[in-house]
Amino acid sequence: MPHCVLVKGPCRGRNCDFWARIRLRKKSQDKILSEIATQIKKCLESPNEDFDSALKEYWSEIGIRNMDLLCQEEPDLCEKIMSIEQVAKGLVKDS
Repeated sequence: MPHCVLVKGPCRGRNCDFWARIRLRKKSQDKILSEIATQIKKCLESPNEDFDSALKEYWSEIGIRNMDLLCQEEPDLCEKIMSIEQVAKGLVKDS
């Protein structure tokens, strides 16, 4: 497996989410919440979609490939994501 100088480890090829993680770190929590709210509103209009699948679709669209791996490698970023998801769930329950 080739070595990636960006992640300082093995190259993940098509499963690489390095730049998505960078963008997530730089975005404010409010900006991410507004994007999630838009995604959830769009997904919940479909009768087959629920909140969790809307969240998964959002993370996938911004480029996060494997949330479990992200949480292992970057616990601080994972904590940011989990806190954003909790706030988003509260917003959905309030509406």
